[in-house]
Amino acid sequence: MPADFMQACRKLTVFPASRRRESGSLSPIGQNNYRNRVLKPTAKNAGISGLDLLTLRRTCATHFGQKANTKDTQAQMRHADPQTTLKYYQQSIPESVKSAAVALEAEILKKAKIRPR
Repeated sequence: MPADFMQACRKLTVFPASRRRESGSLSPIGQNNYRNRVLKPTAKNAGISGLDLLTLRRTCATHFGQKANTKDTQAQMRHADPQTTLKYYQQSIPESVKSAAVALEAEILKKAKIRPR
């Protein structure tokens, strides 16, 4: 996800990276807790439906794959077989889709009152 989108997420909702234990020490927030307390409300506030951790994983892999070769993307995604990376994660994005995504991002950032780069 673009850094600007993450800034928008932080403005739209509380964005905890960890939680405080009874002992006072910090521990990472759990995946389900994060999804229910942060990801779903943020997506709802941004007008995005169906956003989940797998969607974010695939998005990350696609963007990473545009900057790196298949072997590096395979390692980043921790796949044993490069065919898994190519088949499910590293997909090319047509220019028309990129243009639509940029327009949508600009709209989301405008609603969150963040200036695009």
